[in-house]
Amino acid sequence: TDARKLAASDLAEAPALIVIDVSFISLDRILPHVLTLAAPAAKLVALVKPQFEAGPEHVKKGVVRDTQIHAAVCARIEKLIVACGWRRIGLMASPIAGGDGNREFLIAAEVQ
Repeated sequence: TDARKLAASDLAEAPALIVIDVSFISLDRILPHVLTLAAPAAKLVALVKPQFEAGPEHVKKGVVRDTQIHAAVCARIEKLIVACGWRRIGLMASPIAGGDGNREFLIAAEVQ
């Protein structure tokens, strides 16, 4: 399913929890649309993958190793979430490393 094309009519009801793990696409192409489908008191958990969020100049052999880039990517995703009317409630390094040793992060948010 292409989340960018989901419609409210595709869902039995508005989701109270949205969990997102996408590859080969930035969350900024998914979140603005998907968050509009959420229930009024919904929560979000999204996996932030810097290798798909940072520009190609920061990705070497598919891996982002620079912790400053990790922080910048997470801050950008948080800003996007806030711009969509949500509030970040948590951010942590994923306990599971991504492919090829990529560091990934979990961000949690709720509707404001």
